[in-house]
Amino acid sequence: RWFLRLTDDGQTPDEVSYATMIYAHAKHGATEQAEKWLQHMLKAGVQPNVVTYNSLIVACARNGDIVGAEKWAYAAESIALTARVSNHTASVNACAKCDDESLAGKQIKKMCSRKVEANVVTYSSMIGACAKAGDRIRAEWWHKRMLERGLQPNGHTFSSVITACAKAGDVVAASRYLDDMQRAQIPADVVVYGSILNACAKARDADRAKKIFEQMQSSGIQPNAFHYAALAQSLAHTGNWIEVENLQRTMINSGIPLDEHFLYALLLAYSRNRTRQPQRAEAAFLDARAKGVRANKHVLTFLRKAVGMVRYKELMAAGDVLPQQMTQTPKWA
Repeated sequence: RWFLRLTDDGQTPDEVSYATMIYAHAKHGATEQAEKWLQHMLKAGVQPNVVTYNSLIVACARNGDIVGAEKWAYAAESIALTARVSNHTASVNACAKCDDESLAGKQIKKMCSRKVEANVVTYSSMIGACAKAGDRIRAEWWHKRMLERGLQPNGHTFSSVITACAKAGDVVAASRYLDDMQRAQIPADVVVYGSILNACAKARDADRAKKIFEQMQSSGIQPNAFHYAALAQSLAHTGNWIEVENLQRTMINSGIPLDEHFLYALLLAYSRNRTRQPQRAEAAFLDARAKGVRANKHVLTFLRKAVGMVRYKELMAAGDVLPQQMTQTPKWA
């Protein structure tokens, strides 16, 4: 409408007018519409500038369209437009969205060959690509390279390298980067703490999980159901059902209801204790089911281990307790 009013008023659209329209579509990832406006621009005899092409590259990046991003980067170069760091960064981001870590690395090397200095956003996108690929070693390498170039990591950079370490199960490295993040006075968010707590649960590192959980609370972040469940699972592997029950009470008192993930941790703790707790396991399961908590395969697996096969089959046959689809014993049980 703005563009139509412009032409209705007898004004001739210039490169800024067309670039504005292209950017408006690009920021929503509407690549096809952005490209149509470029064609209108060319037909009108208006020469695109570097900002115009950058908008198209950004549009492709938002959709994870590596080929499109490369096409428009090449188009800009073909008419002798000087590449901006934002052009290359958008291409790196497109690779990251497609989980193509290798191609993202090539984009940064291309920047260096053209004497375009990568910025924090570029490196963050690269580290993010490594994190998505679960490549902790490369994520840490790019993080180190960024520091060597004198660039200060931002929240996204730290979050990406922490996620990469957490995915790889390296809770020591993830915790170290969290400490670095705090020293840099960059606040961590619920996602960062959640990824480390989840890694602690998988590594069965209860002591570190408790430390991270307390660190999160002291920083003013309120734990959510995911954080409580991850901590509970870390504790449960040792069979410490008393501590898991205490954590459950704390969670409930904070207004967070029990879900299937915490129920799994509770049943895991009852089954892993040296003195198995079948009565507590059954009571916890029936109470949770009465409150509408879903019984997923992990819940049912550790219910069976906690109460024994005979009682488990009896519970499976109780149609008034279990949903219809679970009245039969699962094949994996």
